[in-house]
Amino acid sequence: MTQFPVLPESAYISYLGPLSHRGANASTHIAEVRYPVQSAPVISVVKLMQPDGLRACNEAISWLFLRAAGISAPKHAAILVLSQAKAIQVLGRNGVPAEWVSNGHVLAWASQKLDFGSIQALFAGAEADAKWLEVLRSAKGAAIAAFDEMFFNIDRNTGNVLFTRGGACVPIDHEMVFGHQNWLREDLQHSSAPGDSMRVLIRARDGRKLPHSEFESVCSHMVLLAHQHERALTACQDEIRGLLAHVFPKQAPELANRILSFVGERAAQQWLQDRLGVI
Repeated sequence: MTQFPVLPESAYISYLGPLSHRGANASTHIAEVRYPVQSAPVISVVKLMQPDGLRACNEAISWLFLRAAGISAPKHAAILVLSQAKAIQVLGRNGVPAEWVSNGHVLAWASQKLDFGSIQALFAGAEADAKWLEVLRSAKGAAIAAFDEMFFNIDRNTGNVLFTRGGACVPIDHEMVFGHQNWLREDLQHSSAPGDSMRVLIRARDGRKLPHSEFESVCSHMVLLAHQHERALTACQDEIRGLLAHVFPKQAPELANRILSFVGERAAQQWLQDRLGVI
């Protein structure tokens, strides 16, 4: 079993500069990072995370599943453990809030920088929304929508999808999957609320921007992808357990059960079929 990398600050080689579109996380920047399977440093997007490890693990769990499911994702990713001094050296004292520091250390998420801009960065206003709907109507978009429904992602927006006019699209930023629920404290709960991608499709259908027949076609495609979900979850669940054992050695079995039971139920084709009302 390949162990998801949780790397020391020696893997952080050098700061290269800020990311032009940083979203809600002002610490997001570009740096060179050395991953275990790559001898040369890789230009990466790095952002600091809360010290409890919840959001960093959300990113890692999502990345593991996306890769296992064959959905586009950065080739390299890792959780970094930086000293407070290193983080301040890189971002300045004001860039490292005290609440992000624990025992003199700061967590960060790192993933290979892709040569794509987000839909939000490339298009403005209504054009960005129209482009996102266009993506969701494609096979790759349906795969993202199915992932978002399975992981109860209510933080998908045009800033969280990288896009190229060649048709490639890559979902990013998964720190708030599971409906923002804190699985460190309690079991994950299902909800009747749709994931963000599904919400966009429903709104487009109701606003007559998406014909009902095409809406049903996208839903049917999403259900078919559930076969892939079950296989992907089986393929990556040991890596998820290993990640949690590394980050939360005392709580790992309980936490793994909370996550895998929640995602496992939603990975079933029948669950998504019932969810979307597809016959």
